[in-house]
Amino acid sequence: MRWPNWQIVRAEVHRNIVNKRFIALALITQACICFTLIAIVVANTVAAYTGTEQFRHFIGEKSYYTLNDLGDQDGSFAQYMDLDAEEPYMRLRQFVNELRQNEEFSFISTIIQPLRIEYSPDMPDRFLYGYEEGDAREPAPLDDLDGALSVSQKAVHICPRVLDEFGITVAEGREFTNSDFALDSERVSVILGSEYREFYALGDTFKGLNLFEPMSFEVIGFLPEDTAMPVRGALFFLDRYILVPAFANVDLNQYPTFARITLSQQANGQIVIGDADLDVPRHVDRLSMKYNTFSFDVAKVDDSNIMGALRMSEAVLGVLLRIALVLILFTIVSLSASVLGYIRENYFRYGVHLMSGGSVTDILYQVLGTIGAIVGTALCLSLLTSLVFLGVGLHLLTAVLSALVVLVGSSIVPIVLIARLDVNSLLRRPE
Repeated sequence: MRWPNWQIVRAEVHRNIVNKRFIALALITQACICFTLIAIVVANTVAAYTGTEQFRHFIGEKSYYTLNDLGDQDGSFAQYMDLDAEEPYMRLRQFVNELRQNEEFSFISTIIQPLRIEYSPDMPDRFLYGYEEGDAREPAPLDDLDGALSVSQKAVHICPRVLDEFGITVAEGREFTNSDFALDSERVSVILGSEYREFYALGDTFKGLNLFEPMSFEVIGFLPEDTAMPVRGALFFLDRYILVPAFANVDLNQYPTFARITLSQQANGQIVIGDADLDVPRHVDRLSMKYNTFSFDVAKVDDSNIMGALRMSEAVLGVLLRIALVLILFTIVSLSASVLGYIRENYFRYGVHLMSGGSVTDILYQVLGTIGAIVGTALCLSLLTSLVFLGVGLHLLTAVLSALVVLVGSSIVPIVLIARLDVNSLLRRPE
């Protein structure tokens, strides 16, 4: 088989697209949306199933309960925050201590509370609180930091048992010790997520606000890459987070407001229980009445909860997948129809081409080149968009496979039509 003249093929493909530029642009846009939507469907499906399996891994056969105090509803929180009344604080502290000392279950506290850190232009926005949701705040000056610009960075405050409960270790440095959970100085030990390694080293310090208290933070360790743990029923990856001790011992006289707030946050913790036959909501109610402190709503978060969320996610993904499949079919039909129109418009040119020594194969390559240029441009735009917003993953390969399906599907009818061209009628001079 004689190879076509590629220079002529490229020139014809360029001419076809330029002459039908608006149609080509519409087809490229349509195909790009199609490939990107399929990439989003696959990326979300992978994320949903991965998150579910990791949640199951952490929970295993255990049951997971979250505590939510009702202090705002019954007015007891306002009494608790009264700086002239020490007794409500002591009662809640006894309540929390008894939960922590219970051997039938693990009572842990994981609190999502950002730290206000001095702003550095070298620090990427991905560490900012609210970044993933598109709600990251701009740097702002704070009087408590001598007027320096500051930003809110993602942080998780954890109690002493959290790392052991979920089998989390440090890749470098050391873990928290009991002394790190006592607020007896303004120097606070922190463990950083893996993505902080290029910006901090062990022993580095930085200034910031923990709630509203100025503190100096010292880096004592870094987490391994892709470290994750469940926080109140949701799985959090800690690569961009700062781990801060949830202080168990705070001087109430020195930090009257800070001590009350941190203790109430820790009281809204989680109970992880294995095989013990215990009615957790009833047990919490009894302790609440025993110490005359907040009432709590106790909710169970287990495999059924996460599977329910997954089923809802699957329903949404199913709708998106059906839309994507319709788009694929519509794109194939649109491309095929456009190319068929192009073939009919160029019958006379094909005759001239054949009389000049060309072949039907040359015409076929010109048509397939036009389809390939449109699909290839759409694929490149889709891959670039997916790479920027979704990162590297299986979804990129799926977008490529979708493009191949569109390319092959759009080429079938034109190939058949060109194969059936009546060469004699094309070569016959008009009367």
